[in-house]
Amino acid sequence: MSGEPINIIKSGVSGAMKGKIKTTTISDPAINAAVTTAIIDMYGAVVVTLTVAGNAQTIQDPTDPTINKEFLVANNDTSTDPITVNSVAIAPGNVQKFFWDGSAWSAYAGPAILYGGTASFAGSTGVTVAIGAVLAGTTYQVSIIPTGDSLNVGAIYVDTKTTSNFSVKCTGSGAPSFDWFLIDNN
Repeated sequence: MSGEPINIIKSGVSGAMKGKIKTTTISDPAINAAVTTAIIDMYGAVVVTLTVAGNAQTIQDPTDPTINKEFLVANNDTSTDPITVNSVAIAPGNVQKFFWDGSAWSAYAGPAILYGGTASFAGSTGVTVAIGAVLAGTTYQVSIIPTGDSLNVGAIYVDTKTTSNFSVKCTGSGAPSFDWFLIDNN
């Protein structure tokens, strides 16, 4: 859909609106530091960047165990090593969805397929981002995590979506770089 808003995600920025995922980032986290109870309670996803091997995380229980919750763990495509979360190895550039059922976390093995990457663009002309696959349709969500500050960026949004790419634009003239991840709901 043309002009579809996406969540500009940085630590501490609200993403409570439907279809948006509030996300944080962490680099080379200590054991379980990427998936603490505080992170689980506050966010719906974490993007991890690894430059060292041997990192393992166990997702901590939410403060309120009575609510069902989904949580995404993305291994940044710039990572040099996989991350293991709840015994699931996540390669660089991949994302795994987990579901809290009230007593335990389970790796989601449903129909959603997850993709991620890095891109940048100059001003309102935007950039077309290749997904790296041909999807069955355009029913997918994209989340953006700015990685380079730029003045005069304005709002960032998905302008068009196809089965193999999406177009990201901004209302300003800045030149931000960003990480992205996509949940394919087709």
